[in-house]
Amino acid sequence: MSDHPWVPLTESKPTEKHANNDQEVSYYYVGEYGKGNRSGHWQRIPDDATHWRMETDAPETSNALTQKQLKEDGFKTGFLERFQNPILERSLAENECRFFYDLGYSVARQSL
Repeated sequence: MSDHPWVPLTESKPTEKHANNDQEVSYYYVGEYGKGNRSGHWQRIPDDATHWRMETDAPETSNALTQKQLKEDGFKTGFLERFQNPILERSLAENECRFFYDLGYSVARQSL
């Protein structure tokens, strides 16, 4: 969310100096299916846009984990703690895998 004020497109258009580190600004639009705001390149103004504003810079994501990765890490941790012997009966493994799949999901949600 940006703390910058909305600027009507009738007053001015965004320039490169207004863009964040991803070359984007936020556009407010009123369209056939509703209204709201969305990010877009500072040079590509949507046809249904009425206002624009500067956006904060995007975070560095090279070392960030996605929700899916957090979920998988939770599963692997629990699975390896529970099963130290790599050879398992199929029926036991299936039930236990399901248990830890669900556990991994809750662990990932708690860490946000």
